[in-house]
Amino acid sequence: MTHPNAYQSWEDISVNVISEDTPTSVARVVTRLVIDRASRASQTTFTCIGRAAGQEVSSSTVVYHVDSVAHLGNYSDVPLLRPVAAVDTMFKNLKGARITLHYKTLFENMGSTVVLPCKAVGRPLPEITWLNEEGNVVGSLQDARFRTLPTGELIITGLRWADMGSYTCVAKNVLAKDESETFVYPIRPN
Repeated sequence: MTHPNAYQSWEDISVNVISEDTPTSVARVVTRLVIDRASRASQTTFTCIGRAAGQEVSSSTVVYHVDSVAHLGNYSDVPLLRPVAAVDTMFKNLKGARITLHYKTLFENMGSTVVLPCKAVGRPLPEITWLNEEGNVVGSLQDARFRTLPTGELIITGLRWADMGSYTCVAKNVLAKDESETFVYPIRPN
């Protein structure tokens, strides 16, 4: 969905709004709902709703809980599974890095400040870095106009024509790495 006042949210029919985002620029937004520790209570329909310019689009999905080891009964009944159960208990709180929200494309006026979101989940919390088209890290000390916030957003101040191109968000923790790409297109203000 693209529009200057685009709005999208994830809703659980029984709980209402789970999260929302209201971008202020013209952008194509990509969002992903990640449900950790799904339980029987998570067996419900989740709907992603996008609203802009008085229009609304939605897409729904049903989440089912699958008890993958219920048929095995007690772990003590299956000697070979005891070590697996111990390892599972030790690492059950670890989750690989996954990007849950980013812009696919962004059209913004030259001279303005751009905020490129990159929200990620995982345990431990993923470290986020941004790369330019050449694969170089941006948002560090080499150019003061580019800054990466602790929350993962890339800030570009004083947007220039030369800033046009793809920027890759990399979210990484000890278990996994996830990447998303945003194309930035500077436009001349009217």
